[in-house]
Amino acid sequence: MQTLRIDPYTLLHKSIGVILVLLTRFSAVLLVHTVLFCTLGVADPGPLRVFILAGQSNMEGHAKV
Repeated sequence: MQTLRIDPYTLLHKSIGVILVLLTRFSAVLLVHTVLFCTLGVADPGPLRVFILAGQSNMEGHAKV
């Protein structure tokens, strides 16, 4: 019967990798929530003006907005 031998360094490196992935995901979620929370109530209650400038991919900005 063979015994299962676990290399502690390999296990440590895998654990560190998992921890780094979880910390990265947590940081991303925290950043998104912080930005969303900070922008609540910041929007101007006035009308929203949208300008659609359609043209060729090489058009130059000669329009007066």
